[in-house]
Parts: sequence; C-alpha cells; structure tokens
Amino acid sequence: MARDLGLDEVVDHFTLNGEESGWLRNKTGATRLGFAVQMKFLLWRGRFPRMRLELPRDAVEHVARQVGVDSGDLAGYDFTSRTAQRHRTELRELTGWHECTRTDMVKLVSWLVDEIWHDERREESIRVELLKQMRVDLIEPPTPDQVTTIVRSALHQAEERAVDEVATRLARVEGCTRRLDALAHTDVVGDQDGEAGEEDVEAVLSRIKAHPGNVSLNSRWTRSPSFDRSAPWPCPPTPSPGSVRRSSTPGGPERRRPRPATCDASALRYGTSCSPRWSSAASGRSPTPWWSC
Repeated sequence: MARDLGLDEVVDHFTLNGEESGWLRNKTGATRLGFAVQMKFLLWRGRFPRMRLELPRDAVEHVARQVGVDSGDLAGYDFTSRTAQRHRTELRELTGWHECTRTDMVKLVSWLVDEIWHDERREESIRVELLKQMRVDLIEPPTPDQVTTIVRSALHQAEERAVDEVATRLARVEGCTRRLDALAHTDVVGDQDGEAGEEDVEAVLSRIKAHPGNVSLNSRWTRSPSFDRSAPWPCPPTPSPGSVRRSSTPGGPERRRPRPATCDASALRYGTSCSPRWSSAASGRSPTPWWSC
C-alpha cells in the first residue's frame, strides 16, 4: 500500500457523492469496492491505478466504509483482470475521461508549441504543464515513453518556430546579412592582388566557444579584434571630489583603484556590468570607491 494521505485529503478526494453511489447499485463484495476505488483514484490522479500497492491504505478504508464492504476484500480484486478492464471502460463513459489517442497527441504537441516556443525549454517543466493540460481535457496520460516523445517533439517544433521567427525579423532589416557577417568574421587578410584565402577568415564566434576564458581587465587586450567594431560602453561617471569622504588620517593619501575608460563589450556575454565597490584600508581609513567591470 502507498503512504497514508491523512484525514483531510482522504475526505476531499475519496468521498462518494450521491451520483457516484448510484453507479454501484448492481455491484457487491470485492467488485463493488474495486469499482469504487478505481473511480475515486481516477478523479484524484487523472488515471487508473496500475496495482493495489498504489492505493493509500486510509483511502481504501474510507471508501470501504462508504460502500459497506470490508477493506480486506480488496485483496481479491485483480486490477489486471477482465472485470477490472470492463470497470474502467464503464467509468470512462460515466466520467468523460478517455485514453490518449494519436489525435490527442498531435493536439497536445501543437498546444505545447504555442505555450513554450518563446520562453520555456526545460523538459521537466514542460512535462508538468502537459500533464496539467491532459487533466483539463480529461485525457488519461499515456506511457512515460509516449509522454517523453510528446515533450521532445514539442521542443523540436518550438525551436524551429523560434528560428523561423528570428530569420523573418532579420530579413526585414536592411543590410542585416552584411552586418552579421561583419560580426561573425574578422577582417580578411588578402594577398597583393586583393584576393583572400579561406584560411585567413577566422570565425570569431567559434573562437569564443572554443576558448571562452575568464572575463577580466587583462582579457581586454587579448580579445578578438572583431569586438573593436562595437561601440564602447560608457562607465558611470567618476565620483566628484566633494562626494567622496577623504581619509581620516591627516595627510593620508586617498587610495583609489584605477579603472578603464570604457567597459569591455565581451563582459556583456557573461551578464556582468560596471558597478561601484567600496573598500577600506586596514589602517582605518574611510572607504573609497573603485570601479570594476
């Protein structure tokens, strides 16, 4: 048996209403209890139990008291038998739930693409949203492998849609192809006749992927020359002398870290930005600002 749910959840999910009690009128004994347990489990989890071990003990006892059958009689109910299969077919007709068909899979993939193509890319999150939607549509989840197939198919189609959308937007911009080529390649070094060899063309983006390195001030002088084409990113202005507290030590020189004139554009790919930091000397001087990228 599965772990107990507790009184509140058992009452909420495994209490029969008047209509549901009427569906049991022609059933007795273990068959009556098995039918009732399958019905409430379907409404609770959105699927039928595969075996008796999935059923919480306190839930089974609560249902057994309502249908007037001893909870131990459930041991004589085979969830893989023809009787159990016939009960599931009857419950689908009564509750409106149905098995997931190929048509349902196609519709679910299309729905997922519309929902996730512009932001979500994690399989686990998409799986959760898929199961929620299947519950709304009263669709029993298929096998785990089929669920994975639906999720990955939606991810693939969403990626293709995103690529098409970006390509369509870039095509509307005049000179976009030339500007992208200028970003993706360094200057071509040709021979005396002005003809350039393919070996002289270096893909900057490939270089970044192969040797990203750590972003620092030193990397400013070793970065790819292609970044020189981008406009410099201004740093915040240097604090005025009046806005910075001087050293509390008489005659003590104010210590300030040097900073570059502009921010390195390559730092943007790591999500860093210029920000003021404050440090104080161990001798008790007042904190002085220095800028870092």
